[in-house]
Amino acid sequence: MLRKWLYSLVASVLVCGLFGLAAHESRGQTSLATLATDARYDQGVREYQQRLIAHPRDDQARFSLAVLLYFRTTERIGQAFYRHGGDSSILRRLLNVELLDIPRNPKPEPIDYTKLREYLSLAKISFEEIIRTTGEITSKDVTVKIDMEKIALDFNQNGQIEQHERYATQQVILRQFDEDTGEEEDERPMNLGQLDRIDLLQIRSTCCTSLAAIDCALAYNFELMWQSVAPRGFSGASPSYDFVNEELNQSKNDRGHHVIDSGAVSDLIVAFHQMRFQLMDRRLMKEAHEQLLLANQAQQERWKLLEDWSSNEENQALSHRIVAARHLTFRYFPLEFTRERMNGLEQLDQILRGRLLLRFWRGTNEERGVNVRRFFLEPPSELDFIMVTHGGAMAPYIEMGDCSEQDALSMILEAARGFAFIDPFRMR
Repeated sequence: MLRKWLYSLVASVLVCGLFGLAAHESRGQTSLATLATDARYDQGVREYQQRLIAHPRDDQARFSLAVLLYFRTTERIGQAFYRHGGDSSILRRLLNVELLDIPRNPKPEPIDYTKLREYLSLAKISFEEIIRTTGEITSKDVTVKIDMEKIALDFNQNGQIEQHERYATQQVILRQFDEDTGEEEDERPMNLGQLDRIDLLQIRSTCCTSLAAIDCALAYNFELMWQSVAPRGFSGASPSYDFVNEELNQSKNDRGHHVIDSGAVSDLIVAFHQMRFQLMDRRLMKEAHEQLLLANQAQQERWKLLEDWSSNEENQALSHRIVAARHLTFRYFPLEFTRERMNGLEQLDQILRGRLLLRFWRGTNEERGVNVRRFFLEPPSELDFIMVTHGGAMAPYIEMGDCSEQDALSMILEAARGFAFIDPFRMR
């Protein structure tokens, strides 16, 4: 009897201690939702890093850290664009934040090619940190609750969050469902969303793909092309000629965006003319290849989870409006669509590993293809995009053998459809 009483006492002390410790940590740690609402990403990263130092196996905290790092990186890229008068339409496409209306800076700071490469190097470090963090998450059941409409990105760095600096994802999704189904809009608030492993994999694949693109950009010197097109994208970039600057000041619409006119077409032709890039660091091309493999691996797992989620009877019973409110990405896909996407990703994996050739886009021989793996591991000393389009620049990488079912352009477009983070309708 005494022994049972002692066991109960010890158990009670342990339970109280654990609950007391958990309560203490909860009081000292700001919620992810609050940090995202106020755009306090630096603070959030510090807090959750400290949490992981004390509890290195806490995958929930690690997932929250990854989300905070992702939005902090997105915000910093947007701040750099705003600081130098970047075209908001370009930024929205780059970050896939079409739902945000980002104004142009009326007093932009100057930017040159050297400064651009500095920004690319900083973004590379940020994406590497996110990829490393997501790669350390082993739990399959991590979830993070977050109100998507309240996520803020302080692009102009004035310390105040304007309406155009918040996501409107859930409202747009719900309105779209109302238009598609003819349902009346539900007056109940349904903004609180939930991120899970499917979204975690989307973050990871997005960052791996972005890092691969940055590595390719840093591997080659594209300064001449930058000088030709930079003034069209950044009002802080100095044009090469006075007449270009005169045209830029006149060729803007009411929202301050440049319109396509004869001058823009001429600059675009010059940009194509300058698309001959000298190799600076072949090691970065190898790293880009590794990141593309990681991105494709994450997408393969993600689409397998999407297939399982879509076929789950419990999830099928949920209305589309509830699903849209609870989850960041749209989850319902026909079985044949998910199978087709998974087959395409498997084929892309074989291409990246050099086990399958990318079908060549010239000639009629269906067994002629490009060894993509060799292209990344043995990159050309000069990358001439005009000659790549022509096909001549790819001659060193052409082999005869089993080729992909699709050509290069189709594969690129198909792969790109699956890598955007906020992706409610793009893949429907």
